[in-house]
Amino acid sequence: MKDKLAKYGGEPTRSGPPPFREAMGSAERDAVLEVLNYYMTVRQDPPYEGVFQKKLELRFSELMGGGSARAVSSGSVACFVAIRALRLPRGSEVIVPGVTDSGSIFAIVEAGLTPVVVDTMKDSYNTNWSEIESGISSRTSAIFAVHMAGEPLEIKKIRENATKHGLKLIEDCSQAPFARICRSACDCAGVSCLGVPIGSIGDVAAYSTMYRKSLHTGGSGGIVFSNDSAIANAVIEESDRGRPKWSNEYRAGDPGHATVSALNFNTDEISCAIGLASLNRLENTIQRRRKFLFELDSMMQSLAPHFRLMTHSRGQSPFFIPIIVSSNYESRKLEIADLLKCEGISLLPSFHNVVADWEIAEKLKWKIVKAQNAKSMKARSFNLFLNENYENQEIEEIISALKKVLSCILQ
Repeated sequence: MKDKLAKYGGEPTRSGPPPFREAMGSAERDAVLEVLNYYMTVRQDPPYEGVFQKKLELRFSELMGGGSARAVSSGSVACFVAIRALRLPRGSEVIVPGVTDSGSIFAIVEAGLTPVVVDTMKDSYNTNWSEIESGISSRTSAIFAVHMAGEPLEIKKIRENATKHGLKLIEDCSQAPFARICRSACDCAGVSCLGVPIGSIGDVAAYSTMYRKSLHTGGSGGIVFSNDSAIANAVIEESDRGRPKWSNEYRAGDPGHATVSALNFNTDEISCAIGLASLNRLENTIQRRRKFLFELDSMMQSLAPHFRLMTHSRGQSPFFIPIIVSSNYESRKLEIADLLKCEGISLLPSFHNVVADWEIAEKLKWKIVKAQNAKSMKARSFNLFLNENYENQEIEEIISALKKVLSCILQ
């Protein structure tokens, strides 16, 4: 059987590259041209807060069911602005999950706050209320809830308990834009979910719209959202040099008319136009990715208990697909991932977003409450890539490659 593996000279399961996402399609091209034509026609330099930025922010808020959106220059900036807008006590503690991107946790540090890292659930990249509660102290001021891999957290429960403890709640929806959670009774059908979008539950939400994200604005970008008008006003101030542009008494052109000290995190019109085009097709993107995920999950049943997908819900907005290997193969996980890559399967062998393993976490002496589940998940999983153009052929090839590798390691 070993001779049949591509790594050892056999024919690979997939000979060509996976389907390209083509995130920069005709709609995005037309959007860029529209920006150029508009500003050439009106004979004006594209400004901050121009017509295309306002269109993006308005459309985003409409899809969220109300509230206020603010487009900014990057996802890390979105996290930073969201935190700063809450005006948390300097030096206070913010709970952050043990699997996250550096942009979120560095935003906490750069805002003058202290991160406290809690564990994830077992067999998951996401945390839950039980783990969050273990990190709360008298110094805790907020919870930074990260929806990883497109899978929404138990955010309603987290919100209810955060309110009881008097804590602010920030949602990082970068990997799960417009993922949804069901109401008290699930009304999902097929690959659709009619629940409320994540990001609308917390006090404020941050989104990365960089080029790899499901919702993108080109090379870099971000969005900050809140249903609270006072926080939304603070977001405007924190994203543009402390200027209270929301006020009828704001004095344009007077840089001294600022409420707080803040930097310029404005975005640009071309990025916002690209973002609007991406946003307008996002629901279709999510539906196609969900369909692929659920069909793959159904086919994966034949590989139990050797391989399985991380638990996912109807409302997921898929970003990548974690596959968990049986504990019997934990020591061979990297070998298995390498064999699959040689078979032509596009994947990430090891996910390095486990905060407890970072050198910088030790250097800055961040408090790690517990990391057992996060480290175990990293040791026993690898991540399949996907996009909205993955179809049945890719499912068949993934399953075939998994069966091929499994036959070898079982010998």
